[in-house]
Amino acid sequence: MRIRRFLPALVIASTVLLLLWKLAFTNLILARGDTFFYIYPYWEHRARALLAGQLPLWNPYLFMGAPFLANPQAGVLYPLNWPLAPFVAPTAVKIAIIAHTLIAAAGAFKLARRALNLTSIAATLAALLFALGGHLTGKVEQVNQLQALAWMPWLLLAAHRQVTGSSVRERTRAGLVLAGLLALQLLAGHTQTTFIALLAVALWALSTALGTSNPSDRSSALRRLLPLLASTIMGALIAGAQLLPAIELARNSLRSTGLPLSDALSFSLHPLLLGRALLPGLSRPLFSEFIGYLGVAGLLLALAGLAALTRGTERARALAPAALAGFGLFLALGAFNPLYWALARYVPGFNLFRAPARYLALWALGAALLAGLGFERISTLSRHARRRLALAFSAGTVTLALLAFASTGTTPAGETGPLPAPAAADITAWALALSFGLAALLFPLRARIALPVLIALEIGMASFQLPLNNLTTSDAYASVRAPMTQLLLYRDEQPVPGRMFSMSALRFDQGDLADMRARLRMVLPDAGVITAVDAAKAKEVLSPNLPLAWRVPAVDGYDGGVLPLRAYAQFAQQFTPDNTLPEDGRLRERVTNTPANWLLNITNTRWLLTDKVEDIWRDDVFYDLQFQVALPRGATTTMAVKPAFQATAVGLVYSAPSAASAPLGQLHLTLADGSTRTVSIPAALPADGGHVPLGEPMDLTAVTLQSATAGLQLSGAAVIDTRTGSFITLTLGPYRMVHSGDVKIYENLSVFPRAYLVRALPLTADTRPIGGTVLRAHTPNHIVIETESDATATLVLADAHYPGWRATVDGKNTDISPANGFFRSVVVPAGSHEVVFDYQPMSWRWGLWISAVTLLLWAWGWQLTRRRTRPSD
Repeated sequence: MRIRRFLPALVIASTVLLLLWKLAFTNLILARGDTFFYIYPYWEHRARALLAGQLPLWNPYLFMGAPFLANPQAGVLYPLNWPLAPFVAPTAVKIAIIAHTLIAAAGAFKLARRALNLTSIAATLAALLFALGGHLTGKVEQVNQLQALAWMPWLLLAAHRQVTGSSVRERTRAGLVLAGLLALQLLAGHTQTTFIALLAVALWALSTALGTSNPSDRSSALRRLLPLLASTIMGALIAGAQLLPAIELARNSLRSTGLPLSDALSFSLHPLLLGRALLPGLSRPLFSEFIGYLGVAGLLLALAGLAALTRGTERARALAPAALAGFGLFLALGAFNPLYWALARYVPGFNLFRAPARYLALWALGAALLAGLGFERISTLSRHARRRLALAFSAGTVTLALLAFASTGTTPAGETGPLPAPAAADITAWALALSFGLAALLFPLRARIALPVLIALEIGMASFQLPLNNLTTSDAYASVRAPMTQLLLYRDEQPVPGRMFSMSALRFDQGDLADMRARLRMVLPDAGVITAVDAAKAKEVLSPNLPLAWRVPAVDGYDGGVLPLRAYAQFAQQFTPDNTLPEDGRLRERVTNTPANWLLNITNTRWLLTDKVEDIWRDDVFYDLQFQVALPRGATTTMAVKPAFQATAVGLVYSAPSAASAPLGQLHLTLADGSTRTVSIPAALPADGGHVPLGEPMDLTAVTLQSATAGLQLSGAAVIDTRTGSFITLTLGPYRMVHSGDVKIYENLSVFPRAYLVRALPLTADTRPIGGTVLRAHTPNHIVIETESDATATLVLADAHYPGWRATVDGKNTDISPANGFFRSVVVPAGSHEVVFDYQPMSWRWGLWISAVTLLLWAWGWQLTRRRTRPSD
């Protein structure tokens, strides 16, 4: 008896581990998309802080500083993340995926058993369909979504018991459980999923109340919907330590007024995609946001469960899951649903999130529960009912297959090109599943064995196309590429390292690409090789959030939620050629030319990372075209030659007015012995790498070009020894190349320190630091600066200004003003002073108090509702 009791748990656990075996039993890791670029860096930073006994309130590495704990997706306060701190991020993510898949399955099992009164076998099938169906397994690369979704069936179970409980005590305890689960889901870090789950709770509770056959019971159940609101409020208050900082962050976010309608409707499920979304694909995966399959046999069982709506005795069990599934599909259509347009425009909440396709979570849970109900009913159906079911099943499957063909050539959001026609493997699999499903209806007693086996085959085979099976070597994350080594050395040399700005578009190929592919193909399939190569390329330029993982401060960053800050976006638009606001960061993708040097100076940007895609070879000489120098008539620019080089010519890449007939200018050459020579630049010099002969070999240490024409723009230069073909490529502007490989790293020689004094604001191209500053302490939440100046000056700390930062000058509170709308600045009198910046956000303090008090009230309520026992018992 005891074994039978635990048999569903054993079946669920073993099946989950079987499907996720690569995650569970190999050292391969996920290394694509948000997992690699967002989740790993955030989890790495969180773990470092927690292991050091610190609370990661602030992130000093991305966006020139930003709140960390306040960002819900950081998951700092989610209790199930705390035990993962000792593990490296890829391992921690794998553990979280497996654990929350099990939590989701257990929740769906309990919901099916206690709310729908399904048998253990039917509930087990429903649990596995929800946890291992395409929607949830497609979320492994968005682990915070998976963590939040795992609690949705538990929330529905608590809401069900709160509405249907037979006593005040039972309903109160269910309400307390609902509040605790809601708080847990909020802390998991995906607010949109909580919004979707609350809609599910309301829908389930309403359907449960309306499904009651007795009018008096229905009226009583409807009155019990109000306490759901109280439980929701209590859950939000328990999570106050997260919610209050998040609300403050949202008010300062670029999305503080909600998303534009076009963004709120992006990633909507096109009706033509329904076939590919709901049928398992064996040849290629659909973009993960659109996946919602249960298998063809799973659809058959769901239809069998849906048919219970026509039977009065079973209607109550089918109504709530049917409502979930139907509304999930209806809302997932998003832009293709006129009602959703109105919701996104007029109803609060719907305009805060994009990707309406995420409402497929409701479909996934509702359809899985219907399939469990259908599994229980299918062997008891009459012959007439089986005929109608066969007709509906055939028509539905064929319609979905035709929609899959109709979507050929479309390019949905998230896809890199037009969708191909369904492959022969897909068509064959759908046809076989349809045939076996119809055959099962002819032998209903055997259908209870055949259909679960068919579902297992379908879901197992389709999973090979999902990210959970597209894993790669752990070195894709852990290994260090050559440019990273250079930056890490510079990082460790200085107490406060200068920032970096990555400008590569990732269109380059690594020099060791052939060797890398050959080595990886020995142990990985082609998809894993591609993933590892792409990861190595991203590490070459530390983009976009990888600086956080490696503790290298950066100008850029990436976030699709409440970051970047509105002030950051408004400031960073100066980096872009068309002054566009970077909605989710990723300046690298918007910057085409090197930003103005004064912007790099005031932002403490010491390092520039670029690739060599735009550079050129001319006559066997390499020209670095990263920087351009505009030279009006009479203007000069000097390029250092390091080390000294004996040259017979200077190569130039430039542009100039085509009508020029006089010499373009002069080269003033500095020799190793300190003497100088002057050589004219002929007007007929080829613009794409022409050589200016020097007349004789010269040991050069510097080359100064003086323009003799208006509109001259210098793009590249080199000193060349034409006798041997050797050369040294010169770097233009106030920069020095410190690394040249697959990518280039430049040092900005005119960069300002992290903290500097200026005479006045705003900061402009003419701003120069005055006096002196020394950073005595610099941690994420505490900064100490010593200043020295002859007159009253403004201290600029090139970090983001944000509510919660406090400043003192010599121990006395002082106001912080935003310099150029973004940096922190304070006024300091003449003389020597100590300026201290501390991050002490009131939103965190108040939120912590609210959470603590509410938890005490929650515990008191739980104690009050404990079942009292008499001494005689």
